[in-house]
Amino acid sequence: MSSIPPIRELLPVLFQEDKCIEFLLQEQILYNSPECRHCASPTRREGKYWRCKNFRCNHKVSVLAGSFFARNKLRCHEVLYLGYMWLTKASYTTALIQTGHSSPTVTEYYSHYRQLVITDIDTEDTVIGGQNIVVEIDESKFGRRKNNRGHHVEGIWVLGGIEKTEERRTFLVPIQSRDANTLLTLISAHVHPGSIIYTDCWRGYAGLEDGLPYTHFTVNHSQTFVDADSGVHTNTIEGTWAGVKMRIAPRNRNSNIQNHLFEFIWRRKYESSLWQRLLHALKETLYE
Repeated sequence: MSSIPPIRELLPVLFQEDKCIEFLLQEQILYNSPECRHCASPTRREGKYWRCKNFRCNHKVSVLAGSFFARNKLRCHEVLYLGYMWLTKASYTTALIQTGHSSPTVTEYYSHYRQLVITDIDTEDTVIGGQNIVVEIDESKFGRRKNNRGHHVEGIWVLGGIEKTEERRTFLVPIQSRDANTLLTLISAHVHPGSIIYTDCWRGYAGLEDGLPYTHFTVNHSQTFVDADSGVHTNTIEGTWAGVKMRIAPRNRNSNIQNHLFEFIWRRKYESSLWQRLLHALKETLYE
């Protein structure tokens, strides 16, 4: 079963403002105030406002107050529809056609939703492995050929690791250098002690055998992809790179790549409940 409802189930919510407001109130994403925060008298809802029933007070507050929807020029259902498009990995072109919004608007809201779900990731989500858990580690360059020709590739290196577990927990970190000090420092920060680490024979990993709390095995990619004796390989992380690069357009492979990497981690962690986790992030994030 998909973790994202088919659009036919959400049509009223995504295309009718009143239905969307009711849905967001029901999900406790919008401000729901049974009593006035000024005088504690009962309130009543008037459209997009809660108004105090005490005529001497008559204070009112927007249902959007403090929410993701508070400072938007778009209507709530339009904002949520853009979130649905982003969640379903709709391309910018598809979103432009389906929503009728401008390219800057689609770009802005896709970025807003990416930032939103990052708040749903804890530090522990990027620390993987554990006692006797195998973690494959590798680096990959995210870039594109300069001027779309030749072999020179500009971009940024990313260090990644993935557990060989059912959860496939992952860490992905941009790096300025592939030297041993950088790699070993980041591995120590993102891999729990007691893990069994598989890497290729890049010299930057050599120090993993020296005093660090890991068991380290290597595979020599100049000879084979799977070590015939030990069965060691890094095929899982290699496959993960392909998936990550499919999600990150060349134009985003720059100093801002970390947010896109966090999005990948979030999607993988909550792949069985993406719609509910998006609603959860909308509910839990307070905007001043």
